[in-house]
Amino acid sequence: MIFDPILLQKYRLMYLKLRAITGPSRYYMLNIIKNNPEINVTSLVEITNMEQSIVSQHLAVLKKASLVYSVAHMKERKYAIHVEELDSLIQFCYQIRHGKGKTDLALNSAYSTLLEGYKYLKFLLQPGRLVLMEILDRTQGSSVNELSELTKQTQSIASQNLKILTELHLVKKKTQGRKSLFYINKERIEFLNRIF
Repeated sequence: MIFDPILLQKYRLMYLKLRAITGPSRYYMLNIIKNNPEINVTSLVEITNMEQSIVSQHLAVLKKASLVYSVAHMKERKYAIHVEELDSLIQFCYQIRHGKGKTDLALNSAYSTLLEGYKYLKFLLQPGRLVLMEILDRTQGSSVNELSELTKQTQSIASQNLKILTELHLVKKKTQGRKSLFYINKERIEFLNRIF
């Protein structure tokens, strides 16, 4: 099994957190909260020029993703960022993008890195691609036609999925004559397992 169920669940949770943060309005709000520690909803409404209900919805999404927390202060709630959680997201996305190393990217300059990490996991976690990867992990190279038959995907869908997996460096393509064979990139899978 290429990804054990627990690791796959961790990837899904990371994906959901990235989906929450990469919404432009929520990302904007996170930057405001970061620069104004313990800010309340009224102040966020004034700064963002959004309706109070929209600000509250965005805060609920960010809170559910454990990116912000609130503290009751008299009759109002003040919001702050979970710095460690945000830093770990940025580090994870940076490692996916660059292959290794740590970064000291600040939130205000990390949007493209976070967006790439989100897209990476979005493309990876598509069920048809996961099935292809599991089959490739059990074979010693397979053609699009063979994979199409094994996965019950049309050849064009299997081909599109393999192209995306190749771009994500999860699958390697080797051409033998007129036939292309696809293999799982075990080094990349091991790398992804390590950075988690």
